[in-house]
Amino acid sequence: MNSEVIEKQENAKSSRPWVKYLVTAGIGAFAIFLVLLSRGIFSAELTEADRIKHLSDSFFLVGLLIACFGGLLFVSGEGAFDGLGFAFRSLSWLFTFKKKHESYAEYKERKHGGKRKSFLFLIVVGLFYVAIGGIFNVMFLSKFT
Repeated sequence: MNSEVIEKQENAKSSRPWVKYLVTAGIGAFAIFLVLLSRGIFSAELTEADRIKHLSDSFFLVGLLIACFGGLLFVSGEGAFDGLGFAFRSLSWLFTFKKKHESYAEYKERKHGGKRKSFLFLIVVGLFYVAIGGIFNVMFLSKFT
């Protein structure tokens, strides 16, 4: 019975992969709104050049942060930081005086033994926002310089 429930949950997750993209895009849009709000884009004193510049900056900044966060999670999931984690765990072993100490191979197997997660949605949404920021930047450069 438990395997049936788990299988149904996995099927539900795999049938709606676009939900992760929409949630990430929504969070990014909210972050862009907060950046624009902090820069005072809704004030009447700004010129069109300032508005386009602020739009370019906010889309590019938020997109770059999302894409870099996705890239960092990707390389972490691939094991790029396993050596640091093992070193800190080994250091703590010196101070706790545990009798059993696992090898690096056992540590890597324990950390990455299960199914790996995909963080492609973060990279895709982040690069989409970077592209929108680039479009606003091209608009700014072609119109005001």
